[in-house]
Amino acid sequence: MIQYNSLARSYNVLDNAFAMRKLLVSVYKDNKFVKYSKRELHQFINQTLLKNHSGEEVFKYVLTKHFIDKKVVAAYEVNTLSSRADFVTINGDSKSFEIKTDIDSLVRIEKQSVDYSKVFEYNYVVVGEKHLNKIELLIPEYVGVWVITKRNALRKIRQASISPCLLYTSDAADEED
Repeated sequence: MIQYNSLARSYNVLDNAFAMRKLLVSVYKDNKFVKYSKRELHQFINQTLLKNHSGEEVFKYVLTKHFIDKKVVAAYEVNTLSSRADFVTINGDSKSFEIKTDIDSLVRIEKQSVDYSKVFEYNYVVVGEKHLNKIELLIPEYVGVWVITKRNALRKIRQASISPCLLYTSDAADEED
């Protein structure tokens, strides 16, 4: 049986062709990859993971694809207080996205959503279908919820509203001057 989790954990898009062939041979126990170019190796691994693995890498790919044509600055793994946002976008407003795949635990999500709310204007949790019913009970109402289906389709379940942790009145802003 193919170990897709092992492939996903070990794959590095910056690896050279030799390293990718070595990885594929270790996972598939087959040397058919010897004639593949670096580009073909990347395509094979990416297509395999998109089809068979529901890990964070796939969710990041789906999010990236969603924002690719929008005029935003995006980043992965952004340190935010004592948490790390999986994906953020900035352009006129700031958004954080915390990913919880079907194989992830929800233990830290309450703390993570509070940390992100202190830094970003709009905050979202992107979950696999397994966590959809539980997640809305664990996060504040102003945090949005998106789900990535088994077919890697993005569905927007709940729109985020601006974080109340960042709200201030014009009087408070005037007092600082």
